Amino acid sequence: AFGASLSATFIAYKSELVRQIPNMLFLMLAVPVTDEALQYFSPGRSPQISDVLLDFSGCIAGLIFTALVFTIIKYKKERT
Repeated sequence: AFGASLSATFIAYKSELVRQIPNMLFLMLAVPVTDEALQYFSPGRSPQISDVLLDFSGCIAGLIFTALVFTIIKYKKERT
């Protein structure tokens, strides 16, 4: 959900999605890393690299899904 909403926000405010991918990837990685860093300070919790990778891969899936949806919408608008 985070990846899809972040991608939709970038698409809405920036015209070229391809040029914004590095910025999106940075934010998509920064949020899980921050979340796991905060878990370090919570009693009974521990940060896991696997959680960061899992969260990041979910963000990538959201990015791909959103890009496909917007591409299909753009293609259908151009056909009509």
